[in-house]
Amino acid sequence: MSTLYWKNIFKLPEFKQYFSNTEIIQLSTACKYFRTSLNSTILKNFNFNLYIKENCYSSCLISEEVDNYQNNIYRLINIYKPLNDDLLESKNRFKSELYMTGYYSDRIILNYTNDYYYLFSEIPSLFKNLRSLVITRNIIMLDTLKYLLDNLNCLEDLELIDNKLYKHDQDLNGNSINWPTTLKKLKIGSNIIGHVSEGGDSIVLCPSAQPNGDFTRLRLLPVNIPNLVSLYYRSSFYDDDNDDDDDEDDEYNCNELIEFLNVNHNIVKLYIGDSAINLALINTIYSLQNLMHLELPSIERFLFSYMEYFNSPAHANLRSLKLTLYEDLHFLGILATQFPNLAYLTLGTMQLQSNNLLAKVSKFQKLKNFKLHVYLTMTEGHELNFESFLNLKSFELISDSKSFYESIKWKLPSCSKLRLIKFSLFENYDEFNTPKLIPELKENWKLVYFTHKLSYYKIN
Repeated sequence: MSTLYWKNIFKLPEFKQYFSNTEIIQLSTACKYFRTSLNSTILKNFNFNLYIKENCYSSCLISEEVDNYQNNIYRLINIYKPLNDDLLESKNRFKSELYMTGYYSDRIILNYTNDYYYLFSEIPSLFKNLRSLVITRNIIMLDTLKYLLDNLNCLEDLELIDNKLYKHDQDLNGNSINWPTTLKKLKIGSNIIGHVSEGGDSIVLCPSAQPNGDFTRLRLLPVNIPNLVSLYYRSSFYDDDNDDDDDEDDEYNCNELIEFLNVNHNIVKLYIGDSAINLALINTIYSLQNLMHLELPSIERFLFSYMEYFNSPAHANLRSLKLTLYEDLHFLGILATQFPNLAYLTLGTMQLQSNNLLAKVSKFQKLKNFKLHVYLTMTEGHELNFESFLNLKSFELISDSKSFYESIKWKLPSCSKLRLIKFSLFENYDEFNTPKLIPELKENWKLVYFTHKLSYYKIN
């Protein structure tokens, strides 16, 4: 087969999905052309869990049980003791095989890797140019995490979400983490810290029936990270189903984020997920003059409590906003005043009152891209009237009902800048039938059909 054909085959997603990471690495050693062509695939991601399972490295797991609260209880070989012969041989083989294959990657994913954490400390020496590290839903020792971050000298992107971090009882050092100064993107939240005893040959890692008694939050301390431009923050709470503590938790999480933002004014993109919002936090966000992209959770409760006090000065630099307003859309008019240069808006809502909603959104006079998620369709027979939009180029409506789309009527002014309209379905809910272009659009618009998406492109 000619080189040209191989070049096309290597680009096919089916080709990359068919082979495992290890098989693609082995294939790349066949010749220089294969190696060059497959480098981008190899470099993209290194799935740590998949790799160690494929190569049958030794596990630290001794036993696993489930308690009365349906929580997993792990009994593991004590990592604070010298490694036994089996783990030592496995560790040496891990280093040797990675070195022999010449494997290197820009990004490593550590996901559900609960019983191979004795290999984590080898990552800095094997992946010296690592730029992105994802640690999610793991059990990991706090000192191992600190070692990784202290020794990954090129790290720019870190995700640390939903982890249980453990430290041994004799560790008198604090829980603070030294973030790499090279870090540009940080995604953090829902991390808790527990304690283990290092006395025996094994350690038991299990959740407590009273979680707040045995676990503490991993705090995001107010430390300046000089190159940080993107932050995703989710509160690191551990829910014990005690509603009496909700207000205290909300204030704690807001204050933690406020303190961090106050020493990191270089933030350009800020994502706040599943966390409380209060007036002090909103005012802090408005003080970030470099901020260009903002994503907020549902802010209905905030609006109810603080609407009458909301008078922050306009933020002229913000270009992109994503938020959810389930019912109260009155706030959109205020936001249009607050963010006069907004170009991209993604809005989630429970109901669509088209004319009322579009009229409010059109107050964003420089808006170019509008994406609307309708989570609950209340009525049908809507008209999409874009006459008030001066600069809108793209509109996408996402819902779960194809019958809802079939009842929509359009009203497009001849001078509109609108070039693209999309109707999308939440996947696995429904599928569009093969549509026909309505008569009033045939002359100037082209329809592109997929089962979950209808795209209308203006061609004249």
